Amino acid sequence: VAGFEGATFGGVAGFNGATFGGVAGFEGATFGGVAGFNGATFGGVAGFEGATFGGVAGFNGATFGGVAGFEGATFGGVAGFNGARFNRIARFDGVRFVKYPGSEAEDLASAIFERESAPFRGAVFGPSPDTPTDEAPQ
Repeated sequence: VAGFEGATFGGVAGFNGATFGGVAGFEGATFGGVAGFNGATFGGVAGFEGATFGGVAGFNGATFGGVAGFEGATFGGVAGFNGARFNRIARFDGVRFVKYPGSEAEDLASAIFERESAPFRGAVFGPSPDTPTDEAPQ
């Protein structure tokens, strides 16, 4: 069990290529900078429920062998899931993909969902009404 529940990572959180054999708990964690999980393998449950990603969140090429839970997570910058493989249920209910001016979109284009269910109920793709912009009101 890798328990990082509620942890705060201020700079780069480098888990690229890491292997988590059992439960990987990042529920409620805050990633202030880059969160690198590119090429990581999650053998058991991967829990990112309620996590906040302030910068780039890279899950490109990651493999999720167990349930992947991202319910209620917030992605403030680029969220990359390019080539990620979800072998069991992936839950994205209530996720917010917030695009600040000048940032790129979330990338789920080549993600592979092996199961018939990958719920995105209540997910928000775009800025919330309280997201500041550089434009002055007219």
